[in-house]
Amino acid sequence: CSPSPSCAGHASGISLQVRVGRPTSWQWQAAMQAQSDDAPRNGGRRTILMLGAVALGLWGVNRLLNRSGPLEFSDIPGAPGFRMLRTGEVSGGIVDPLIGLDAARPAPPEIADAALCGTLFAASGGGVPVASFSDYYCPYCRVLTRELSARAQAGRITVTWHELPLLGETSEIAARAALAADMQGAYPEIHARLMRSRVVATDAYLRDLAGAAGLDPGRFIRDARSAAVQRRIDQARGLAARFGFFGTPALVIGRTAVLGAVSTDTLDRLIADEEKGGQTRPPVCP
Repeated sequence: CSPSPSCAGHASGISLQVRVGRPTSWQWQAAMQAQSDDAPRNGGRRTILMLGAVALGLWGVNRLLNRSGPLEFSDIPGAPGFRMLRTGEVSGGIVDPLIGLDAARPAPPEIADAALCGTLFAASGGGVPVASFSDYYCPYCRVLTRELSARAQAGRITVTWHELPLLGETSEIAARAALAADMQGAYPEIHARLMRSRVVATDAYLRDLAGAAGLDPGRFIRDARSAAVQRRIDQARGLAARFGFFGTPALVIGRTAVLGAVSTDTLDRLIADEEKGGQTRPPVCP
């Protein structure tokens, strides 16, 4: 999530719900999720700036929410052969004014053109390839994860999950825990559990999380702090930079990138569009 029309101002322990017109069931689900979660607290300065960011975004909400009609796309300068969804029920956002207030972190690694598709769509399977970028403290991410999982189980899509923790230390710990579970073959179970529960940033919590999944707790904690897991997170940041994703949720559905929450109808339209003619991989991807 980032302070934008697509993320309901969920940051610094405050949930702001912007309502324009009649909310869809998707928006209600995310709103209720935001009310039930405790976001990481980053101090009063971030809260004030977040409120200002939400206010700046209000002017465009009517155009972003509950829109129907033809979908419009634009090219992505950093990812030739892909396209960005420009209109839809909920898509896009405003530039995050909070960037630069957190502790400095190194620039994301550059993803070479030759490695882009293989890194983006790492999971193998049938149907339309989908790359999902999410944060465990983003309420819209939790709703979208359920929708993607249902379509993956139906065989329409194959999802590659990319951890993009943007909402503070606890988000980062949750992302590391999921990737550590992946190193013991338990990513789906831990990913699902983290998406429906609060994360506690303690070794005791991580040990209990690992034990409940039948994992080696000691290895789980070591892996969560490992350079290998850090590389996976950095890789996701590099991909996000290529597509201009500054917030979550974000998706790449075949050749189409989407920043922000999308309705189930728009999600299904994008999948169906990629299914046309039997070509489910973007032309740019071999």
